[in-house]
Amino acid sequence: MDIDRQVIIGNYIVDFIINELGLVFEIDGYSHNLKGNYDLERDSYLRSLNLEIIRFKDIEIKKYIENVKKSDKFVIEKRINDLRKSND
Repeated sequence: MDIDRQVIIGNYIVDFIINELGLVFEIDGYSHNLKGNYDLERDSYLRSLNLEIIRFKDIEIKKYIENVKKSDKFVIEKRINDLRKSND
């Protein structure tokens, strides 16, 4: 399973994506505090493509990386299970 960084999807760039799972990971810094409507529109577009979006604040990455790793692992496993169920 590959994780791609800075991928263009439509008119947007996602931070990270696992294409096989349709799973997008976003890291939000201070600049996202000023982009509320933009982020809402962007998320709506990505979801319309059946992509799941997982967001972390940059401070979570910096201070609590082990928790982020555990969360990522859980989200990936859940997405795999959900996709399997939808294909049955």
